[in-house]
Amino acid sequence: MTRKGITDNRIIEVILHLSGNLPLLVGMLADAHPSDPNQAIKPSSTAVERFLKWIDDPKRRQVALDAAIPRCLNRDVMAKLREEKEADELFTWLKETSFVNERSDGWAYHDIVITQMLRHKRLSSPQGWADIHSKFADYYDILGNELELEQVKAWQDKTWQSHELNVLYHRLCQSPQKYLPIALNEFLAALKNQRKFPQQYAETMLQAGKDVDCAEVQRWGKHTRF
Repeated sequence: MTRKGITDNRIIEVILHLSGNLPLLVGMLADAHPSDPNQAIKPSSTAVERFLKWIDDPKRRQVALDAAIPRCLNRDVMAKLREEKEADELFTWLKETSFVNERSDGWAYHDIVITQMLRHKRLSSPQGWADIHSKFADYYDILGNELELEQVKAWQDKTWQSHELNVLYHRLCQSPQKYLPIALNEFLAALKNQRKFPQQYAETMLQAGKDVDCAEVQRWGKHTRF
């Protein structure tokens, strides 16, 4: 950061903290040349373009935005975003970027980045946002049905639960007003059969409410937690 004229250790500490040590966000915050630690605030949604400016390929730039929508990334998920023949190359590129981390269940965007990415996608292309969420809701619904579990067994099955939570998240992000009543009914059904899963259900509802910026979904997500 000294190359950008920032030598105040207090400011450097604030930038490193806010960026989560992610190199791209470190540079983004440093570009603002803050002279006071309080000026080193998190970038606004317009920082997404700056964050992506180093990506020369328009296809990759679009994938970087769209791939923020699924909660977990893998090659199969990428194939739902782009043509099958492009999935391998794009997924290999994406998982090697500095803003994607490997987890036990796949890959996911860095926490510092994903909020900006999702907000930018939702505001810049509301229909594109809804279409991608609809596609993934259908995808995870099919995966859950393919397990062919009886309802009683499904409530106890971790794989089915994971698919169900993804369906919930994507439906609420797709159309919160339409799917919130359905989600609440399904929460009550889950509550009759499980104790831990309804808690995950409420947390997922809350997260969806935050990502789609719907106060009512957030409120119900908070009220259904226990």
